[in-house]
Amino acid sequence: MKRWVDAVLVLLLAAAAVGCVERKLFIATVPAEADVYLDGHYVGKSPVTVPFTHYGTREIVVRKAGYEVVREEKILEPPPFQEFPWDLYYETLTSDLYIDERPFSFVLTPIDPAEMTREVVDVKMAEAKEIRER
Repeated sequence: MKRWVDAVLVLLLAAAAVGCVERKLFIATVPAEADVYLDGHYVGKSPVTVPFTHYGTREIVVRKAGYEVVREEKILEPPPFQEFPWDLYYETLTSDLYIDERPFSFVLTPIDPAEMTREVVDVKMAEAKEIRER
């Protein structure tokens, strides 16, 4: 009985080690070198590749001095190979690497200095304070 349990454990560990699905978000901006935030966390300057582990709604915020802030919610639907029962095969029973890369690009709009009224500056400062407090 002990050998049988050991054999099952070895098979389960081997099966868990072979499969792999790599999930990545690729975020690019025009112009480049904008600060990118994913779900309130800074992830780097664009273009940037960010690994992710779960699907669902994600908030992407892009900001660069002299440009309007871009804030968008993106819904990441799982691909067919990540839905039951196929996910069992692709995550554990195959030795192939599967890549789920989601590209997003943003074109930033320059801020016209003439439009920077006191009210606009106050709104931008309130947005910055909200992000810092997260």
